Amino acid sequence: MKFNLDDGTLVELQYLEQHLTYAGVLCGRFSAADHDRRIAEFVSDVRERLPWLGEIRVIPPVRTPLPYQADSSAPVAERLPRVTVLADFISTEPANDSSEMFSSAAIVWFQEEFGLPDERAIREMRKLDWKAIARDWSW
Repeated sequence: MKFNLDDGTLVELQYLEQHLTYAGVLCGRFSAADHDRRIAEFVSDVRERLPWLGEIRVIPPVRTPLPYQADSSAPVAERLPRVTVLADFISTEPANDSSEMFSSAAIVWFQEEFGLPDERAIREMRKLDWKAIARDWSW
């Protein structure tokens, strides 16, 4: 899968990892703070497992409020999209260092279905500043 960013950079998907956002959760309702912690933990885990990805960018997820339970003292709950996605994109041009051959950027986002990035993810990725987020490298 290839597409152009708004700055004209052509990027290609080179690595894709997906899992259910709530895999392993038996029950419960999550607040915005709970989700923020889970997202930070996921990014930390990725950095530990795949250190060559460098800095990981997170596209803020769509957060859907859940109906309020009047008899509950719990904070307002919300739901994230079903699938958490990690991808690494590559460009055949360096972002900043002309002595290198390629540039790459790792991005996390959330979508409802497994598969290639959905329209919202692509729209948000196109807005990214490749020079600010990409790491340059060569073979």
